[in-house]
Amino acid sequence: MYDLAPSVWPSQHTAFRAICAAPAALAVKPGTLAAIAPSLLKLSGQVTNVAFQQRWNSQYTPSIVRRTGLQGFRNDVPISRPAPDVRPNETIYIGNLFFEVTADDLKRDMSKFGNILAVRIVYDNRGMSRGFAYVQFDSVDAAEAAIAEMNMTIYEGRRVVVNYSSRGSANPTPTRSNEPTRTLFIGNLSFEMTDRELNELFKDIKNVTDVRVSVDRRTGQPRGFAHADFLDVESAQAAFEILKDKAPYGRPLRLDYSLSARDSTMDRLRTAPSGSNETF
Repeated sequence: MYDLAPSVWPSQHTAFRAICAAPAALAVKPGTLAAIAPSLLKLSGQVTNVAFQQRWNSQYTPSIVRRTGLQGFRNDVPISRPAPDVRPNETIYIGNLFFEVTADDLKRDMSKFGNILAVRIVYDNRGMSRGFAYVQFDSVDAAEAAIAEMNMTIYEGRRVVVNYSSRGSANPTPTRSNEPTRTLFIGNLSFEMTDRELNELFKDIKNVTDVRVSVDRRTGQPRGFAHADFLDVESAQAAFEILKDKAPYGRPLRLDYSLSARDSTMDRLRTAPSGSNETF
């Protein structure tokens, strides 16, 4: 054991204090955003955004959703999808689309590959694009040409995934799930649709009493769906048969039966428990 000269002690002691004492300018409260490195904040946001896009836009690739700092979401939720049947056919799937891309945009840009029969962008129950679409050509050759040129290329600022559609996934008119009523839900309406075009859509339909287009309260913009009331159930059923073959702006309509505002209120009154404080 060697003893250090007493003259060395003050300098070592001073250095130790300088290392251990954090400057006041760098001191932050634990648990605040300032306590986290900006680079980590940036990285965390990027990972969350990527996971979100994978959740909604990836049709074929199994992935793990990671939600960082979002209350109500589980971490490491596996997304498992059955292997799709992607044999060559006339319909292609386009994933990772920019959310503002419309059916008209796709029809215009994809028509160079061949004659297009239908275009369908998939929307959520709020009428917002989910970031993927289906384009149906009149031949497999046209679909093949579109895949060869468009897959993994930049379209409207996003790198899109283009492949043959799995069998049955591009069915434009899903089977109705509700029992017939006097009110029809009409979804997948184009945001560019005018009042005149909406009236034109209903010109061959009888006994319509009211048509309500849903509008976003914050922006005042249409949400892409409407409800139509009829005099009776039979008239609503007849309208369903007419509208199921319509595709304004190249977008096949999504149809189902719904409760009218009056019927919905009466149903809630019937099912409200005795003594309930529910108001209408």
